[in-house]
Amino acid sequence: MSAWRVWAVGSVVVLGLGCGDDPVPTTGRAAWREGCPATMTGANCTSNSHLVSGSNGSPTVDMLCNIVPITGGYSVTFRIAAIESGQNFSESQEGLFATGLLPSVGAELRSGDDGGFVQIRGSGWSIPPSNGTIGITGACHVFIDRVTGQNFNGRIKCDGLMDDLSPPRARYVAGSPPSTQTVEFGEFSFTNCTATP
Repeated sequence: MSAWRVWAVGSVVVLGLGCGDDPVPTTGRAAWREGCPATMTGANCTSNSHLVSGSNGSPTVDMLCNIVPITGGYSVTFRIAAIESGQNFSESQEGLFATGLLPSVGAELRSGDDGGFVQIRGSGWSIPPSNGTIGITGACHVFIDRVTGQNFNGRIKCDGLMDDLSPPRARYVAGSPPSTQTVEFGEFSFTNCTATP
């Protein structure tokens, strides 16, 4: 074998050793509808549907997700919001954030030792964490239907959430077919989440 061929083969081997698989991005998708109950006539509150999806590092989506096995279940956190370049969740006009303890797959998120809540951002208003209570007796019901490694998906619905406007308006969160399977529940899914909060 000529010296040139030995050098060429060696170069390919060295180059190949330097390459690795590209990191797999964290992705998220959430679809929901929010509005005010019909009893709030004259409250100037419209119903809006939302579908936000993307991956971490995107200039148009702010997102994160964590799912960590702990004693008594999982610690779960997810956040996704549509943003403009340079914005974050707190500046978003459509965003969804939830955190809490999941006792078992298929169950409802509830407050754990670190608390738990739902926060929602709309156009000019938000639901603060103190109003977005979770669990069986909370204003919001968040179910995690499937967990596969660092991937999970679930459903959310809320009733009687008070926003931060003055005077505050009562709001709900529900589904928005065909983006969701039912009218009752908004839906979310996240993949390749981090293993630590």
